[in-house]
Amino acid sequence: MQNPASSRPVLEALAASLGETVHLAVLEGSNVRYLDAVESSKALRVASRTGSVVAAHCTASGKALLAALPEAEVSALFAGRALAALTVRSTTTRSRLQAELRQVRRRGYAVNVGESEEGVTSIAVAVRGPRPAALVVSGPVARMTDETADRIVSELRERAAWLEGQLRGAT
Repeated sequence: MQNPASSRPVLEALAASLGETVHLAVLEGSNVRYLDAVESSKALRVASRTGSVVAAHCTASGKALLAALPEAEVSALFAGRALAALTVRSTTTRSRLQAELRQVRRRGYAVNVGESEEGVTSIAVAVRGPRPAALVVSGPVARMTDETADRIVSELRERAAWLEGQLRGAT
């Protein structure tokens, strides 16, 4: 994403529509950096991670972005490195990560349930472009039902497609 500010209206619209915190993240090596966020207005919410860097293998945003890469590139990113756990649910083996990324590629979105932070569920889709990014919706596990997740995935896909169109038009 060349200009994160261009995605701000999308983040605001998603947060207003879904009622959860929305982030924009990019891949930095084997980590993700959160570039921007719009927090939920609910009392119980996921706080903004803007500026934070987190291990990609423990986040929905990271998995969405890693899944957009060829398997060989993902293998090279993690070659000879241990996958550190952020919680007891974190992925800690390269074989499990590759299996999860194959699933993300098949369904077109990534999910994280308590892998980067206990009690938090996140759903992400990749936004393809000159500098790929991920749109991520995060909320408390208790509010992230299957029905809610279906709605989130639908809206994330719609907004990601719109951003990709904007990026194509800008080049």
